[in-house]
Amino acid sequence: YKFNVSDDAGPINMIFKYDDSGDFIDSFDLSEDSKSPVGVATVGGYIYVLDHPDHRVYKYDCCGAYLERSRILNYDGSSIANPKGLAIDIAANEMWVVSDTDKNIYQYSLSAAFADTGTPLPASPDAIPLDTNQQKVRGLAIDSSHLYVLDYSTSTPKETRFYQYRRSDGVLTAVSKVLLEKTPSNNKLQSPAGAMFDGVGGTWLWVVDSGTNKVYEYDITSLFDGVGSESPATNEFPLHGDNTDASGV
Repeated sequence: YKFNVSDDAGPINMIFKYDDSGDFIDSFDLSEDSKSPVGVATVGGYIYVLDHPDHRVYKYDCCGAYLERSRILNYDGSSIANPKGLAIDIAANEMWVVSDTDKNIYQYSLSAAFADTGTPLPASPDAIPLDTNQQKVRGLAIDSSHLYVLDYSTSTPKETRFYQYRRSDGVLTAVSKVLLEKTPSNNKLQSPAGAMFDGVGGTWLWVVDSGTNKVYEYDITSLFDGVGSESPATNEFPLHGDNTDASGV
């Protein structure tokens, strides 16, 4: 299904599945070893879930059956600190993880991540440093040429934006307008918790918000066109009544 939203309510965390229209379909329990899901990537018929306490990625089939978990994600000999988003490009054999504490985006080999070596998985030495204006990382999305880091300001006013980085060299190429709910409310997002890219039939970025318990759609074309300072969502849908602690999509 198109949308797989992780929920961190515990004691057993879950994935809630929604179809293209945002209608709830099903849910499944995550592995008992997955203590705090902080990112989701749905690609190639699999659901990958990034976990914070043990710095691993858990892999499930499309029906929710647990398959395997990755090696511990490292950078320069240490576990990455406070991971907050996951993005995967299967064709390029790339897995990307963003750290809120390190303020870096790390690249890993997807195939090496799930090789049963018993050793930590080193990231590429060329980490992408985040822009110094980024305050609180809340998610990561990917398309063919860019990475999109979802950021929530810790200062007043509380505002949510995407920072767009070029995959080839890590250069910051654009900062989005402030994300709003769909009109007519035009309220700012309350507690963004994850992001994903959808290139089917358009170029869309989706954001899940654990404060409003909704998922919002934004058109990349208008989000980064430089016209105006705010961008209302083009679409939105509510989460299931039990999906109250969203932590990734």
